[in-house]
Amino acid sequence: MSLPFKLKLIKKRIKWWKRYCFGSLSKLLSNLMAQIHSLNISKEARNLSSLESQLRSDLKDQVLSLANAEEIKWKQRSRVQWLKEGDNNSAFFHKVASFHHRKNFIPHLIINDSFISLDSDITQSFLSFFSNLFSKPQASSLRPNWNILYPHEQIDLSFLDQPFSPQEITEAVFGLHPEKSPCP
Repeated sequence: MSLPFKLKLIKKRIKWWKRYCFGSLSKLLSNLMAQIHSLNISKEARNLSSLESQLRSDLKDQVLSLANAEEIKWKQRSRVQWLKEGDNNSAFFHKVASFHHRKNFIPHLIINDSFISLDSDITQSFLSFFSNLFSKPQASSLRPNWNILYPHEQIDLSFLDQPFSPQEITEAVFGLHPEKSPCP
């Protein structure tokens, strides 16, 4: 048996398994949700038995698991499509790149009721805004009274006034999940 023939056979069997053994994720999810819904309706009318409560809990766990599997499926599909169509100068690549360019393009700014549309002025506006934002802050004469937090204990919280060290910033940034945005 040749390798291409074996690969086609494996592909065919995986498709059969997916269709007849695993089924459609969306159909499974909707079926589970319908079962949970009927148990919720029963719960409103009467107390559920321990067996029904356990079934409801198990169904919810299955829904969470299938939802996670569906999310992973779509994530993998997008990557597979990118690998297939990728950046080999295809129409797909150019459509994606054009979309990203249109999405990220800033045609104008309105700052203090002033309309700014020249690229050089937009660049200067961003530069001055972020320079002011990230420049070293002026030393404040206000100091929080940390003793108010714990009036009955002598705890030294003065270290909270210290600026963050480069090591702390590095640890915080590199400790973030690579595919998640940080929460406020």
